[in-house]
Amino acid sequence: MNTKILWPCAFALLLLSCFGKDAAQGNTLTGARIQVIGHGGSGFDSIDNFFPANARKSILHGVDILGADGVEIDVQMTKDSVLVLYHDDRLETQTNCTGRIADAFWVDIQDCRFRSNIVFNYDVKESLWTLESLLADFASRDDSPWINLDVGVPLDFDSDLEAGKYFRTLARQLSRLIGQYQAEKWVYVEMALLSELQYLQSIDADLNLVWLLGAIDAEILRLTATENFWGIVMKNKDIDKDLVEEAHRLGLGVILYNVKIRQGTLEAVEKGPDLIETDNIPLLHSVLE
Repeated sequence: MNTKILWPCAFALLLLSCFGKDAAQGNTLTGARIQVIGHGGSGFDSIDNFFPANARKSILHGVDILGADGVEIDVQMTKDSVLVLYHDDRLETQTNCTGRIADAFWVDIQDCRFRSNIVFNYDVKESLWTLESLLADFASRDDSPWINLDVGVPLDFDSDLEAGKYFRTLARQLSRLIGQYQAEKWVYVEMALLSELQYLQSIDADLNLVWLLGAIDAEILRLTATENFWGIVMKNKDIDKDLVEEAHRLGLGVILYNVKIRQGTLEAVEKGPDLIETDNIPLLHSVLE
């Protein structure tokens, strides 16, 4: 018998038994179960997942087939202020079209089709989807899934003035759509810049705002609480269990991302966050059971 092979398996089972339901439930801000959030829908495309991130099929597969509690998606804005579900600033990275989304009118890019980035870049016959279409779908359900919106401003504007104008328009569109579909309880807006979060809060105090952080300490947590944000979102490796617990003591929610493999999933669950954005929904479900 090859004990070198059996030992990692036994260790993984031991971790599962040690973490168990106590880690999956009761340690969150509300005491509820950790929420399973599909990264980009059903997870970014891989050899096991051919659905492109942020595509309609990926989002619906993650929620309706894989049973995620919600999805994390990326938002870009067109020249005519339509909010589009897409990860990058430029269309050629994931579609059969080219150019910057911010320079295009929606009517000119609505038929752009996603390509899979993993399997030979083949055409998956899936066009771009808008945030409004997603909100309309989820709002029509008896139990609306969570939506975590990863929002940012393209870095290649010619001036700060142009970038500021883009962001202010984007902020107003977010506020309008979330209000229109009465989605304040199930949509959360993630941003990295404190000034942009403060602006969003100034125009709509009902938004659930989440600070996307690269580093964390107790002082930053206190600042987040002072700003009355919903909470923070961080890479799993950049925060420990003690800081998650401190965030909860301050009344802040915690979202962890960059959770893909079993070991990272086990570690994330043990920290007791409120939501985990995962690229492997079935794995996270199995750990939480």
